[in-house]
Amino acid sequence: MKRSINILLALVLALSAGSAVYAQEGETLENVSDNEAVRSHTVDTTKNKDISEDAYNTELFNELSSEQLIIEQIYGGGGKGENPISNSFIELYSFSDTAIDLSEYTLSDGTYTLSLNGIIPAYGSYLIIGAAEETTDEFLTYDLPQADMTCDWIINNKSYTISLSKDGEAVDSVTAGASPETKISKQKSLKRTDNGDFGLIVWEKDSVTVDETYIINNAPRNSKGEYGSVHTIKGEVVYTPAEASDTRVSGNYNSANSLQLELAGRYNSGALNEDGGSLEIVTYNPVNGYAYAVSGVKGKLIAVDLNDNLDGEKVTSLSGTE
Repeated sequence: MKRSINILLALVLALSAGSAVYAQEGETLENVSDNEAVRSHTVDTTKNKDISEDAYNTELFNELSSEQLIIEQIYGGGGKGENPISNSFIELYSFSDTAIDLSEYTLSDGTYTLSLNGIIPAYGSYLIIGAAEETTDEFLTYDLPQADMTCDWIINNKSYTISLSKDGEAVDSVTAGASPETKISKQKSLKRTDNGDFGLIVWEKDSVTVDETYIINNAPRNSKGEYGSVHTIKGEVVYTPAEASDTRVSGNYNSANSLQLELAGRYNSGALNEDGGSLEIVTYNPVNGYAYAVSGVKGKLIAVDLNDNLDGEKVTSLSGTE
């Protein structure tokens, strides 16, 4: 007869002493100060239990141990475009008081399996970032922190079942899309509340204000504790324009030299440095008639076309390609 035991455990993190206290259901936690954080979980010790069809009621498969890992948050972009987050991601969380080597763990999503690597810190997170979505500044609201691991997954934005296993044995599993509580979309991630039941986090620009406080409360963490930032649109760089006359000028020493010079054409890069300089000519190609110059201000190589007709009373404005 299948025997199932539900144990309610409270994990008390004593911030002042840096210690952890565990108590079973019905027991009393003594000496708990006001600045201690309490977290609870429902644990099922039955092996090979059927996976719940709803992540809101997801139960952990293994008895809570010093090496327990859970799936903390998932975002599926679905490859649909116009996403508020640039990549699908999965965040893991550890309740262990020591760091864990993830080499024995795998993630699975349908027929896809990902072997993990690296270290997840004690009471810390680990961030796996998937393939990039086709999106733009118009829709992005949040920039992910640096990934602990990358993969080519594009997680479905309507429904999925993603499992975390150790040596082939299920540790945690999350199924989304079967109820209003887990009705995900490309605008929403699925995140545990205080590492417990799952809830929806909205990232859509027109629905919520994604500011620093919102990110601190809802964004995934990597193993360094970084949580990313509000997406900001990088403005176009404004350069100091180069002002020049179109008057043709003869060389200062033309009368005393056989080589007679005249300013007949000019390329204006539109960018001056603090000393008033603009470009440094590197080389000239007589085959195609182009001069190649470097703009230190813009950090670009510019091909200047010298094939234009330079006749006339005014300085000819030359064209260039950056």
